[in-house]
Amino acid sequence: MKILIADTRQENYRSIHTLLKKLNHSSISASNGAQAYNLFVRENPEVLVIDCTNPAMGHEQLIPVLKQSAKGSSSKFVVLTEEKDLASLQNNLKSYNIDAFITHPIKLNKFFQTLRDLNPEEFPRDELRKAIKELLATDKGLNGNGDDLLGGVPQSRYIELETVEMGVLAALELLMQNGRLAVISFQIGRAHV
Repeated sequence: MKILIADTRQENYRSIHTLLKKLNHSSISASNGAQAYNLFVRENPEVLVIDCTNPAMGHEQLIPVLKQSAKGSSSKFVVLTEEKDLASLQNNLKSYNIDAFITHPIKLNKFFQTLRDLNPEEFPRDELRKAIKELLATDKGLNGNGDDLLGGVPQSRYIELETVEMGVLAALELLMQNGRLAVISFQIGRAHV
């Protein structure tokens, strides 16, 4: 499966690109609306993920043009937005039959659960769980400035326990095996390391 991620902040997607590659999918990136349009037409992705929080993306024009194209009618569209804008955006885009909406900050588990909901056979639960565990056990999930997609907090790691569907003891064991156990505090459903 090929996924086009259209967002001006591509550095936020390093973990997602890494996981897609581990799962034998390909991803391409666009940092503005014109680039997204050109890549969509040329590459024919099965899924388009488009950030609607930045005007540079031009989603008001891009989504209708792509949805009404021959290729757009067979692709799945996932829209990223802020929680405060979700209801308004869902209403404004109602006629375009958007397949899914995700709110910022992007959580790895929510992103991949959305892809799994759109195409379960492409994202088997066991393979996805294994790839997420492997990603958490390495530094490959960290982007260049030390922020982690899972939490967005500099120099820290968040593990969404429901993401990898393991218990607290298994999460601690994974962290200790990889020399990452420092200070752990638990919130509901989240371990902060």
